[in-house]
Parts: sequence; structure tokens; C-alpha cells
Amino acid sequence: EVGLDGTSEFYELLVDAQPDDVLFALSTDGLDLITTAATVRQVLRSEDRLTQRRGWLVALLVGGGDAGAGAVTQRLSSAIPDVAERIRSAATGDSPAEAFIDLTG
Repeated sequence: EVGLDGTSEFYELLVDAQPDDVLFALSTDGLDLITTAATVRQVLRSEDRLTQRRGWLVALLVGGGDAGAGAVTQRLSSAIPDVAERIRSAATGDSPAEAFIDLTG
């Protein structure tokens, strides 16, 4: 799919996530997945990763911190209507896999 990283690659990076990495999830409910993924990919940095899970596009913002999630939201706001209402984010903290499940579960 356009702009999406392989699931196994994404999970490998997630397992090694650092405390300043942030998970950023965007609900794709009612949106075209391919177009939305391409739009999100355009606003992410090259080191960030993007995958999909159960109606969500999920980005791992490598070293992004809270400011990174805010910057991505700001850049998406002109491209996706009501984007702020569709977004969740969480620091990976000590348990990146748990944070991922909590965010997209």
C-alpha cells in the first residue's frame, strides 16, 4: 500500500523504541486508506515509520517527543478535515508494545 511500511519492519522498530519515540494514530474511518496513507507519509520525516492496524494508520515518530506529534497534527490539519478529532498519540515509554495496543485496541 502507498506509503506504508511492512508490518514486521514496523514491529521490529517498535520493540526497540526509545522513551522519546511517540506513537501517532489516525482513524481512517470514512477516509480513503490509500490517499490518507500517502498524505500522512508526506508529512512524516524519513526516519518515521507508518503502518495500518484495524482502521488506524499508526506512525512511529522516532525521537519525535510530544512536539513531533503536535507538528504532524499541524501539518495534516490542512489536508484532512477535522483531523484533530481523529488522532491519538502516546509516548512509547517503557513498554512500546503495550502503548501500541492501548492506542489501537
